[in-house]
Amino acid sequence: MVADGDINKKNTSPAILVAIIFCFKLFGPEVVEIYLFQHLKRIKNLIGNYKPPEEFTDSPRKQDTTKLGDALFEDLFKYIKSPMMEERTLEYCKQIFGSFDEVVFKRIKSDAI
Repeated sequence: MVADGDINKKNTSPAILVAIIFCFKLFGPEVVEIYLFQHLKRIKNLIGNYKPPEEFTDSPRKQDTTKLGDALFEDLFKYIKSPMMEERTLEYCKQIFGSFDEVVFKRIKSDAI
């Protein structure tokens, strides 16, 4: 994928992961589904209890783990608005988003209002 920055390597820095996730976003929800979903558990371990903000803002002062969380959830929230998202139930979110299921489902519910 990226020289010295493969998402599969255990020592890949959050900054490299942010760049990889950004590239996924450029190619659309299909690439997010194919390549990103398989790494959600590892990313969850890196970002810990990160909760996405209501609105994403760029700031050079953000920590790498916050940038990683922002990049991940921007992609996930874009995915849930795409035709790739087959169902909008908590059960379906648990199947495809793993430990991010509740956060994603809350966004689905808030977007439906």
